[in-house]
Amino acid sequence: MNKLTDQELETLRELNQSIAELKGAISDYEIKKHYAMQRIMGEASKLNALNDELESKYGRININIETGEYTDQEDSSGS
Repeated sequence: MNKLTDQELETLRELNQSIAELKGAISDYEIKKHYAMQRIMGEASKLNALNDELESKYGRININIETGEYTDQEDSSGS
């Protein structure tokens, strides 16, 4: 029966193991990416709801996110 050398077999096993580990790492990354995307979508939904709430209360405004100050959008457009 034909057979690989011990060194060839060891190298083959190491390379297969390395590839399996890298595939696992990519899979873990993709799962984390999926969860991060879901969180972004959830936060964006909350932001949109808050924007709608603020617009109902104050009208269409531009907000300085650092200070909380705001101006009417009509005022900042030069009209």
